[in-house]
Amino acid sequence: MRIGAFTWRLGERREIDSLPELSADARRLQRMKKHGLACFMEATRPREALMVEALQASVRESGLEPRSIDTVIYATGTFDDREDAALMPRVLRGCGLLNARPIGVFLGFCANFTYAFESIEGLRALGRSRNALLLFSDAYPAGRTRLIRQDSAVGSDGVACCVVSDALERGYDVGPVRHHYDAQATEHLETGDIVSYVRAYSNGVRTSAEAALSAADLSAAQCRWLVTANFNRSVLRNISELCGIAGDRIYDKNIGELGHCSSADQLIALGQLLESDLPAGTPVLVTGPADTVWGAAAMRLIRPAKEAR
Repeated sequence: MRIGAFTWRLGERREIDSLPELSADARRLQRMKKHGLACFMEATRPREALMVEALQASVRESGLEPRSIDTVIYATGTFDDREDAALMPRVLRGCGLLNARPIGVFLGFCANFTYAFESIEGLRALGRSRNALLLFSDAYPAGRTRLIRQDSAVGSDGVACCVVSDALERGYDVGPVRHHYDAQATEHLETGDIVSYVRAYSNGVRTSAEAALSAADLSAAQCRWLVTANFNRSVLRNISELCGIAGDRIYDKNIGELGHCSSADQLIALGQLLESDLPAGTPVLVTGPADTVWGAAAMRLIRPAKEAR
């Protein structure tokens, strides 16, 4: 499975100092900044406009005809059945995606990223999709805190998307997607048993990463980068250790600049890495850790011959 044509549209950058929860807690603010958190993105335009812009740009970059897109996988952690069901037809019409059927993914939070890949992977294996778009969108409604569990991240608003098609010459070849699910994990949180939750979380990250690497016939040592959600650096160090990847190979450029835009984080990072000087064939491990589900996939960067480095 091949992905490429990465695009994103984000809100306006805000300093975390502006968050009301931190205005009277200087120690907490200082601690968060120490771990790399500095900004978040706040939407100042309707989500529909951001989605249409990002999708249109992705289709243009792919070189595909809009009507050749047969599937749009829409992933969000802020799903509203009435709003989103009405939103998708307007977005598809606005982009000229008149032959695409939308499919929603919303129970994985940060793992919506790998859930979306697994969904399109299955459709392609059945011959039910040839050219698809993956669309990731999240926005925090007024009154909902942007501070994520244990101050591990600061929530941002934005949209990211990519094309899935064998016609692409630039992007990534995606290996088999693997998940680990533990319905009992959040029960530990509900009872205040943090030790047991950390144990379950660690097992999920490790198990999914090892399975994805094995399925792609790669080792952790071969992966040039680890791409995951924009958590603080303390959390990222733990994730890298669990995946068996050295800390200096964590892609953490966006932690302070963009905040955590749920499953759009990984797609943005992959797009940025594609614009770097990494040679074709470079292996990258991508993970999607969440509360009860952990996903991973190993990918190899691809470039057309004229871009060979």
